[in-house]
Amino acid sequence: MRKIGLLFAALAMGALGFSAASAQDNVIKIASQSPLSGPQSALGIGIRNGTELAIRQLSGPIEALGFTIQYVPFDDQALPDIGVSNAQQIIADAAILGVIGHLNSGVAIPSSEVYATADLVMVSPSNTNPVVTDRGLPNVNRICGRDDFQGPTAAQFAFDRGVTSVFILDDTTAYGVGLADFFEQKALELGIEVLGRQGTAETANFDSIITPIVSLNPDAIFFGGIFNQTGVFINQARAAGFDGIYLSGDGSDSTEFAALAGEAGIGTLLTSTAGPASLFPNAAQFIADYTEAFGGPPITYATEAYDATAVLLLAIEKAIQDAGGMMPTRAAVAAAVREVEYEGLTGPISFDANGDRTFATYYVLEVRSGDPATYDETKEVIGIVELPSPLTTVEPALSSIASIVSDLASGDEPEFTLLLTVVAAADPAILEALADPDSNITVFAPTDEAFLAAIEALGGDAAALLADTELLTNVLLYHVVEGSVFSSDLSTMMVPTLLGPELSIVVSESGVTVNGANVILADVEASNGVIHVIDAVLLPPTE
Repeated sequence: MRKIGLLFAALAMGALGFSAASAQDNVIKIASQSPLSGPQSALGIGIRNGTELAIRQLSGPIEALGFTIQYVPFDDQALPDIGVSNAQQIIADAAILGVIGHLNSGVAIPSSEVYATADLVMVSPSNTNPVVTDRGLPNVNRICGRDDFQGPTAAQFAFDRGVTSVFILDDTTAYGVGLADFFEQKALELGIEVLGRQGTAETANFDSIITPIVSLNPDAIFFGGIFNQTGVFINQARAAGFDGIYLSGDGSDSTEFAALAGEAGIGTLLTSTAGPASLFPNAAQFIADYTEAFGGPPITYATEAYDATAVLLLAIEKAIQDAGGMMPTRAAVAAAVREVEYEGLTGPISFDANGDRTFATYYVLEVRSGDPATYDETKEVIGIVELPSPLTTVEPALSSIASIVSDLASGDEPEFTLLLTVVAAADPAILEALADPDSNITVFAPTDEAFLAAIEALGGDAAALLADTELLTNVLLYHVVEGSVFSSDLSTMMVPTLLGPELSIVVSESGVTVNGANVILADVEASNGVIHVIDAVLLPPTE
């Protein structure tokens, strides 16, 4: 996969003698679609603002090639028919080479099919329904995560908080229904009793829904929907006597949720594929610039919109270069997006063959304020997990065990995820051994360096790996994607691994165990109320 640098084309133009585009053909437009009016506009405006700021700041290399970038924002009003109508207008304008959007999956899915008829690429900052990318359209990409990971994350967190029963609501849209479906599947798998499920488009008076729910006395309510419903609902549910845990998804992560829920919203747990901008180490300047430009700090998905636009600009730049400095085709831009490897504000960005982000991060947030003015600055990140996309998880390894062991012997450090995939593919018995309590050795290694250190600590070496095939079947290679975290509270939780099986993490006063094995923590870093395990070696389970 080729890396595309921000300044590459600008440097290459002089070296290769590319000619500038003619004046009449030098306008390139980037469109966005999100709700800029109506009840969900708070999040849609954030997408527009993030897109606009990125175009202002990152268009230089393309302008150096003789082109002008123009931004054309469209208001889809969070309605599928409006989104499709806008999409028809967008593809009719030959100068538009890409679209940033949408906010709502239910709008993105039909609109993206219109874009596909014209090879027009879409890079979404916020569409989480699996169908968005699972159709395999070559023009559709997203830099956020997926609901089939977000929903289970919420269910797992509810289980870890002691929830044994739940009532599930959804907003009847593709987003809300999908998120609730995946939450429900995981909840049932964990043994949480689902007392009922209901879809509703109500936004004002939930009395007829709340009364029977309160009579069931669930430990928790999960609502897959957007803030304009979920905020009103919890305000009324608390007034009606519901005192359990309230959970929702990224669609509720807005200052408008606080405005509608008020004090009743405090304590709400939200899963999201968008982290607060303040959480990202490279976003300080972005926060300052956004605040100066738009009169307030970045809101949910504004940062992701900035990164999505950066990806699109890089692709356009590369497509211009490949076209000899001339206006590229839409198909060329779409293909270039899939090649991008970019260190964005939200972290490394690359795409699998379906357009999913190779590794996406999922956050659990707790609402700490009922005041919109302090909502963003007070909400707390209480859980983070980074997970590979479905295709990243199952992609076959391209190297053999022998070549990897050779790398070890020569001192080169193989990529740990590749090593794990190769070993598992070579001997499926390893997957069975993951759940075998009689296994004699376990290696837990979040990083390449940690894996090598763990093997050395256990007395192993490259020669032993090469000579002793039995060691390969007995050494269990767990890989928790770097950035995954364990709650610092005394608790039990399940953490997904690269290959799918989950690790049972128990944090107690006496230490940490994983799947019943004691953990020796070689290096632990604490931040944001969580523990990051950097290096760890597991001892065999005690009898």
